[in-house]
Amino acid sequence: MERSAILTVQNHVITRNPRISVSHDQHHTWNLHISSIQESDRGGYMCQINTAAAKTRVGYISVVVPPSIDDALSSSDVTAREQSSVTLTCSATGTLPLTVRWRREDGKLININRTLAVTEWEGTHLDLNKVSRYDMAAYLCIASNGVPPTVSKRISLSVEFPPSVTLHQQLIGAPLGSTVSLDCTIESSPAALHFWSRSDGTDLHEAAKYLMQSSSSIGPFVTPAMAGASQPTWPSFRTQLRLTIVNVTAKDYGAYRCVAKNQYGEADGVITFHHTQSVTTSTVSNRNLPPVAAISPAQLEDWSQDASNQTQMRLADPFNKGRPNENKLPDATDEKETDSKPAKSRSDGKWTFDWNLSTTSGAGNIVLLPALLMFET
Repeated sequence: MERSAILTVQNHVITRNPRISVSHDQHHTWNLHISSIQESDRGGYMCQINTAAAKTRVGYISVVVPPSIDDALSSSDVTAREQSSVTLTCSATGTLPLTVRWRREDGKLININRTLAVTEWEGTHLDLNKVSRYDMAAYLCIASNGVPPTVSKRISLSVEFPPSVTLHQQLIGAPLGSTVSLDCTIESSPAALHFWSRSDGTDLHEAAKYLMQSSSSIGPFVTPAMAGASQPTWPSFRTQLRLTIVNVTAKDYGAYRCVAKNQYGEADGVITFHHTQSVTTSTVSNRNLPPVAAISPAQLEDWSQDASNQTQMRLADPFNKGRPNENKLPDATDEKETDSKPAKSRSDGKWTFDWNLSTTSGAGNIVLLPALLMFET
């Protein structure tokens, strides 16, 4: 025995350790009892019978200790600036061998550095090199040694950075009397002070005219660009803002600023809101004009209409800027066109177009720009 001390004699306890007791079954068996076993109780215990020749029997107690994490020697919640390096520490005790592993609470990869990302890291220290906003998470330090229960400690990492603003659309048009929504997305840590303003610096406030919403209170919005796509998990540092303008009037058109500020900086995005009119369709002689397209001379012939000798066909070009006299098609005596343009002649009240296909692009097709065909008698 490495060290020996008499604990009991017959039915009497000799040691002053209150956790030690002895019992006897009134026959030939004595039992040694140790309550509230401790790690220091590990070792050998000898029972000796003093007969003419002393007889001894040795028993061993192996004490296993479940893991425990020392909060005083481990990291608490950490706040760091983006692109700085961070070390998280987890100090654990317990029966060896003892294992300490790290995981992210959200199950995502741990970015050790720019080239190494792991699902789990082993060791009492977790070194994160040049953290980014995407490293912001709760990290779990898990200690185990095969003795239940396994224990863990939650350490939250907050990464701080100046705000940024992303616009879904920079130019939006709507007609008078409509309702339109302007969206922007803010990334900031800590959370930014955000608001909408006009180009003249006037701050906008919630009213019957303006409805202001934030994804931090109602969840992420689905913009037209996001519709139908699976949505990723919305990170805590991202906020989507929506400004809804009700019953649009002429004075509502102009530039709108989405502004975000925190102690590290300020950012904004500008959305231009302009007036648009409803689409109209022009018709001639109950026949719809063809859209911009590649057409052949034969197809153009189908679109023209026979006219009497008194009918004069004019081409109303929308780009002539109100000069109707220039819309009149020239007679056959007009200046000859270049090889790449059709030659024009008039006979029996009908205009004829002759194309030199050898000088036009494509397989016998030309491009007809949108124009309005007018017939007058």
